[in-house]
Amino acid sequence: MNHPKPVTLIATLARRVAGDAAGPAACNKRVPVSAYTDPQRYEVERERLFLNRPQVLGHASQLAAAGDAIAWDWLGLPLLTLRDNAGNIATFKNVCRHRGMRLVQDEGCTQLRSLVCPYHQWTYGLDGALRNI
Repeated sequence: MNHPKPVTLIATLARRVAGDAAGPAACNKRVPVSAYTDPQRYEVERERLFLNRPQVLGHASQLAAAGDAIAWDWLGLPLLTLRDNAGNIATFKNVCRHRGMRLVQDEGCTQLRSLVCPYHQWTYGLDGALRNI
């Protein structure tokens, strides 16, 4: 395949800007400020673009050993990403299913043996399964 050299592309672009070469019409579309500040638009984008699609939350190297975990709030959701004893990595909501209390209180990296709710001591394994009520 024969591609034009960058110098040729720049020269063609300069001729188009000067009106001496054919090409697509210039785009003169302006995005209104409300596209960046409207709370309703934010909620629609949050739902459609982030909450219903896979997202990159970290790198496997951050969770090198079983029990390594990262707790953080992401777009209003308290999340907990951790490596279980089998070596699998999963992300869960960082809340107890009983009363909604956060299982891991502080954001950031930590090392866990299990997840224990500070409210009524419901205990979950590193795989997210309820182990004790």
